Amino acid sequence: MIIVHVCVFATSLALYLDFVAIFR
Repeated sequence: MIIVHVCVFATSLALYLDFVAIFR
């Protein structure tokens, strides 16, 4: 399902940005 893929991608991106914010 495309929607599921988009949700997973959005979640990964959010976690990545959150990790970068904490790392910095």
